[in-house]
Amino acid sequence: MTIEMKKITNDMYEALKKPLPDEAVKPHPTKTFLSSIKAIYVTERLNEVFGCGAWSVKTEHITTTDKSMVVVKVTLTIPEYWVYYECFGGNDNGGEHSKNFDLGDAFKGATTDAITKIGSYLGIGIDVFKGKHT
Repeated sequence: MTIEMKKITNDMYEALKKPLPDEAVKPHPTKTFLSSIKAIYVTERLNEVFGCGAWSVKTEHITTTDKSMVVVKVTLTIPEYWVYYECFGGNDNGGEHSKNFDLGDAFKGATTDAITKIGSYLGIGIDVFKGKHT
């Protein structure tokens, strides 16, 4: 089976960079001068534009520090459109002495951190990264 390679159309790019709803953006938890995008909205936008199951992510563990900071490398691919991006993400989930510490959540947080950044490469949340979201 061969996959016909397609180019992302202007309509698709406009759909990717369409402003996210207000509830998709929240203040960054530690850097109060920044905003953070809820990763599920990036997932939703990828599904809306490319289709559910048409894209995939692969997460590679890079390191976990002695203070439980997790760093991963995430690769997003959309084969039909020749899309391939890599990005690093990190999360410490409060550290091992936090009552809420969960290493699995730290890995998930690091992965979604990278997915959100990769989404910006495709135009998702571009107004937030430009500082135009209120």
